[in-house]
Amino acid sequence: MDNRTYSIKPSKQVVHLDEISRLNQIHSPLLRLPAELRNSIFAYALGASKIERCTGYSCQVCRKLKILSGSPKYVTCHFEGGLGILSTCRQVYAESKLLPFKLNTVSSRVLPLSEPSYDKFAAWQRNAITSVQIHAKMSIKSAAPNLGVDFLLQETGRLKGLERVTFVCGLADAQAKHVGELQGSDGKIEC
Repeated sequence: MDNRTYSIKPSKQVVHLDEISRLNQIHSPLLRLPAELRNSIFAYALGASKIERCTGYSCQVCRKLKILSGSPKYVTCHFEGGLGILSTCRQVYAESKLLPFKLNTVSSRVLPLSEPSYDKFAAWQRNAITSVQIHAKMSIKSAAPNLGVDFLLQETGRLKGLERVTFVCGLADAQAKHVGELQGSDGKIEC
């Protein structure tokens, strides 16, 4: 049996980060504000945007940036607002990391033969989502107009914090221009 005692010292990197955190709490004007005021600032900076779930070839943001994926299973997200405030320091991140999911709408597009799952989000992110918008192209002639919609609606049942679902239908047929007159100039129905 070994009777020696061992001393475990934290790495210099950890000590350095802890020192930065301590100094931030003392000297940062933002972190010296009351929590209620900081939360209002975080909500202003991180709210009123949309999180676009990307499926590669169908994503409007990727089309604009010409970033294409060969597989519809490729999923990432595009956030319209800035997330820079989350990377300012560990305390700000800890206090505000759920806000992009609580305050914004997660937008998903239904594609033929795709399974737009929310599994690409971490569990804590999924549980914080409060608003979802589902975009689908519907065909007047199609026998199966809701291909993928049922799956996506089932997936939304897994979002524990979900409060609102918006379903946006775009008509895919040539007949859509006639029906579009009843729905508005863009041919979308919001229910």
